Amino acid sequence: MNPPKGDAFALRSAYAMKLDHLVEPPMFKVSDTHYAATWLLHPLAPKVEKPINIGRKMVNINE
Repeated sequence: MNPPKGDAFALRSAYAMKLDHLVEPPMFKVSDTHYAATWLLHPLAPKVEKPINIGRKMVNINE
């Protein structure tokens, strides 16, 4: 009934920026079958280090 402003996952994200709490992020195509709604893929977003666990999961997916 009363969805939060911005990104619904912002409260649970260690990478949430102030913008995430105000405006819903745009969708970005990350592969032929996957999209992600995140400000971190925006060209003007600050660069952040990828968490080690995500890097490991991406390696396992591509094997």
